[in-house]
Amino acid sequence: MISADQPTADAFESAVAEIFDGKAKRSGNCNCGMFYMTKAQRDELTLGFTLQLVNVARDGDTIHTSWKNGISLDITKARLSSFPAITARDKNDNLAGWAISGRFGQISNEFVVPEHRGIGLGRAVELVQAQQLARKGRRVFKYVEITNEIVFNTSLRSSNWTMWRENGERKPIYFRKFEIAN
Repeated sequence: MISADQPTADAFESAVAEIFDGKAKRSGNCNCGMFYMTKAQRDELTLGFTLQLVNVARDGDTIHTSWKNGISLDITKARLSSFPAITARDKNDNLAGWAISGRFGQISNEFVVPEHRGIGLGRAVELVQAQQLARKGRRVFKYVEITNEIVFNTSLRSSNWTMWRENGERKPIYFRKFEIAN
């Protein structure tokens, strides 16, 4: 197979026919438009943010303080070190958002700094996190609290997500948090 402009493809086909004594024949032809992204278009993919793996030493404390489900700083840092996690940094290199994987491989928690919400940054972080999990061969899934209406409804409408169904009906999953009293 060759991908080239018409004159180059014609010359290549002629050379192949000659090398293989006429036994190599064109078996298909497809004229396509080639599309690419300019630097500006690539930069816009991440909305002007840099998406990268979490640097625990740099971001662990900040992530822990913004994470409503963080149990302790040590546990947060251990999770960030053990499970795939992504950060988004703004043009000034400030932490703008993050996503953490859970112990079962799910996209467990995600957070976007309030001033960066509503522009798609959460979706970008989530998709990079999903790609990272998929590359590791994991089933990609997440839990979204029903009370988090914006994210829940966006997830319902998204072509990237399918809500769990049981007997054809959407079924919420319930979590209970327990603490041991002293």
